[in-house]
Amino acid sequence: MLHAGKAEADEAARKALVTFSETYWPPLYTFVRRRGYSSSDAQDIVQGFFAHILEKNTLSRADQEKGKLRTFLLGALQNYLLKQRERMNAMKRLE
Repeated sequence: MLHAGKAEADEAARKALVTFSETYWPPLYTFVRRRGYSSSDAQDIVQGFFAHILEKNTLSRADQEKGKLRTFLLGALQNYLLKQRERMNAMKRLE
């Protein structure tokens, strides 16, 4: 009985993730492309960003009173890009 409820919750979470991805992938991808990244790099960056925000539970910090989720995500993506660039520069210094 418990497994049935868990399966429903897992399915609902999966559907929510699919809807979230379908809604926010295009604007985030476009945002990255407009910063000069190639198509494949932009895809990798957005994929990494999605993994990052899910792993760090970043969406829990979004506050509807402070603005739209899309604006929050674009700000978080900018921070993610900056940190990625810093990591790349640090790796170059170590070489």
